[in-house]
Amino acid sequence: MNFFQQKGEGRGNLIIGISVFLIATYVGFKVIPVMIRVYAFEDRVREECKFLHGRSMDALESDLIDAAALEELDVSEENITPKITRVDTYDVLTVKIDYTVLISTPVKVFEWNRNLEYQAPMFE
Repeated sequence: MNFFQQKGEGRGNLIIGISVFLIATYVGFKVIPVMIRVYAFEDRVREECKFLHGRSMDALESDLIDAAALEELDVSEENITPKITRVDTYDVLTVKIDYTVLISTPVKVFEWNRNLEYQAPMFE
């Protein structure tokens, strides 16, 4: 029983399978932390918009920029558009944030464009 000396039984599939697994693991280590930071920032935007409580739009913008800096995202004042509109008997706060997240790999730098739009009623 010479299993290791049989002809035609290559180990190419094992090498390819391990290579695909390692590449997928590497991409996961690069992408998943970025996704967690982006979704944590989006949650923070929702919380800041829900609990505006008499703050001005400038204060809201600075709080959102601070939240983005905390999550290490490149968001500036030009990316944030807060607006208050009147709908029937109450005001609605609309915040639009357009920004790009860069995911760098040794082969290529990927750009993930995020367009966040959140609306919250204001009952003050």
